Amino acid sequence: MPGFDVTATSSEQLTVTQLKTHLRVLTDDDDTYIALLGTNAREYIEYYTNQAMVPKTVVLYMENFPAGDDPLVFNDYNPLQSVSSIVYLDEDGTSGAMSTADYNIDTHSRCGRIYPAQTTSWPGDIYSYPDHDNVWITFGCGHTTATCPEAFRHAEKMLVEHWYKNRSPVSTGPIYRDIPLAVNAILDPLVITRFE
Repeated sequence: MPGFDVTATSSEQLTVTQLKTHLRVLTDDDDTYIALLGTNAREYIEYYTNQAMVPKTVVLYMENFPAGDDPLVFNDYNPLQSVSSIVYLDEDGTSGAMSTADYNIDTHSRCGRIYPAQTTSWPGDIYSYPDHDNVWITFGCGHTTATCPEAFRHAEKMLVEHWYKNRSPVSTGPIYRDIPLAVNAILDPLVITRFE
């Protein structure tokens, strides 16, 4: 299983003031709580859609490169914006790095991809220690204020409102529903399907 180190590089898409306007909250008493709800709502949307609502720097850790010349497909943390480095351990356990001329990046597909350049292949002699982070890729991803779908911001407002007004699970008969169906209905067309 790949692992990730993630650092957000910008503030939230929605400010506390914007969330309070949606909630029709006029006082500052709950500002900290509303900010927390906004962060939690953004993180839920990111998890649900496999997209990052704000720009992030991510380090992806893997055991090996894809087989053959298959592309590395990004299931998480889309949209892919850039790749800073691809570092790996060779068969002797020595660190090496791929030149930027040795791979191409696809930032236009729904799932970002990295694939070897036409005249190269993925490094073949990778350190064989199992369950070890032998490859690590540093990349930038996420939506800017200009590219973030408005549906994400709308879903965040709805989710914050739901959690702000219902501070315990909502009972709908035998089912407890913490996420309103309308939120997921808004997000479903934007979900990026995972490729295993």
